[in-house]
Amino acid sequence: MKGQCITKCGLDIDYEPIEFSDGFVYYLPRNLDKTVHNCLMISPDVVGLAIEFIENTDEDVLYIKQVYEKNKNNTTLTYDEFYSMIRSLQNNPTNNFWEGDGPFDVGLVQMLTKGRMLGAKRVLEGQMTSMPAPFFQSREDHEQGNLYGDIEIELGGLKYSNDILADRVFLNLPTNQGYQLEHMGLLYELMIRLEDSKKCFELQYDCTGEPELKEYAEKLHKSIELQNLRYPKNNNLSTEKLTRDTTLEILKKTEENVRKYLFELYDGDIKEIWSRFPNIKKSVDAIRQKNEQSLTPPEEKTPIQNIMMGQLSEIMQKSNNKRPSDRDDKCKKCGKKYYKKDIIFFQSKENTETKNKTLIICNNQQCFETQGGVHKNIPDELVSLFQLLTSVRNILTHAEDEDLKKDQISWQIRFHSVAGECRLVNHHLEKINANKKYA
Repeated sequence: MKGQCITKCGLDIDYEPIEFSDGFVYYLPRNLDKTVHNCLMISPDVVGLAIEFIENTDEDVLYIKQVYEKNKNNTTLTYDEFYSMIRSLQNNPTNNFWEGDGPFDVGLVQMLTKGRMLGAKRVLEGQMTSMPAPFFQSREDHEQGNLYGDIEIELGGLKYSNDILADRVFLNLPTNQGYQLEHMGLLYELMIRLEDSKKCFELQYDCTGEPELKEYAEKLHKSIELQNLRYPKNNNLSTEKLTRDTTLEILKKTEENVRKYLFELYDGDIKEIWSRFPNIKKSVDAIRQKNEQSLTPPEEKTPIQNIMMGQLSEIMQKSNNKRPSDRDDKCKKCGKKYYKKDIIFFQSKENTETKNKTLIICNNQQCFETQGGVHKNIPDELVSLFQLLTSVRNILTHAEDEDLKKDQISWQIRFHSVAGECRLVNHHLEKINANKKYA
């Protein structure tokens, strides 16, 4: 769609329609040579002129002329037309293209605190339609998170409304420039429209090139991959019916994959696992002894195969023993200090003979391990997902047939949720195996 620039620099522009999945269309302004249009009228120089009070003194008029001379190659306006437009904007600030002199955050955060997500998006859509300006930095001359300067918020004995707090909060954006597409990308992300969000950040990267935008788009791409694993687009509850038995079978295969992963994580050394988890060894020995005394021939299993799902979950959790410290302290061996919220290695170690427990704590992994601590680099998300599956397995195993018949839709949702979480766990394991990053 070709025509004169909406923000009135006088140049002819080709507006490229970019459509999003919810129907919103953003018209990206391009120059006739296909480069993205960086309009003079919303540049910092001109925005500064429009929001400052400038009188008709010789000095002020000279300043306006200097701005024009500096930028005249980016406009078809004559100096008189440019001067007239600046004076008009100064006299009628409500006609500013950017609809006010504050960052977009001010209105958006106010609406988000009141739960008006769609309202905030419509406001931003209106701004992007009336002024499609991919280079406009709405946070120019503003510090993140503090609109009114160096103000300290006192909480003791005083109450602040959401409106007052919202005026002091900026949305967390990759570049902190306050671009339109950054704000729209964040709103789409909050609405879990990750494809649309990714499109916004990729588009802004194509315009302004900050590496933070590319990194954020890549992070969203990974989230989209995980989302598609958990909820495949071709997954239709009306055509794909899972039963408790098929869901438990999926869960069992995932359990086996985790068991294999943990065994390899400990380099196949079952003795190391037993020394780290003596209570689990005791439980496994009891099970094997019971099976040997049974009149029914038991299924042949290796020691690792006798470890139950809940015990596997415990091994995962306690092997990945990095956490934020809850206090300022220092290592009892090397004396190195650590402070509250610093990441430390933490392990409670039991003496099998005396039953006494000792704490091994240090923020240096090598020192931690020389004291007998064991740390394995297991992704936190993998740990939490498997813990969730462990708790759900008991529910599925012990559910009565009558319960399954009563609310079939709810059970189908639960079955598909479990299957999706299993896909995520297996995805993490496949990536770890491919990268060979066993600790």
